[in-house]
Amino acid sequence: MNKTSWILTFIIVAGAVMGWMYYSRSTGQPSAETTPHNLVEVVRTSLQTKVSETGTIMPSQTIEIKSQFSGEVAQLFVTAGQEVQKDQVLAIIRQESSQAR
Repeated sequence: MNKTSWILTFIIVAGAVMGWMYYSRSTGQPSAETTPHNLVEVVRTSLQTKVSETGTIMPSQTIEIKSQFSGEVAQLFVTAGQEVQKDQVLAIIRQESSQAR
């Protein structure tokens, strides 16, 4: 391309840019300078994550415990959900001395 072609290309591109700028201002679209901005102060803080779920918890194993004799529980040595060991005393049962037959 010769020098005249470069100058002509530059004039066409510059005219297109000026035309686009004129068109964008005349259409009433707010420019970046006229758009309102909300300014807030940035504060460093720690992030806390909380998760709330609902559901049913099922045991992996269920064991039925039965006494060899009847009576009233006099003393209980464990609480619900407490882990126990084999042969650990769980409760004292007061035997009923008179049974109606």
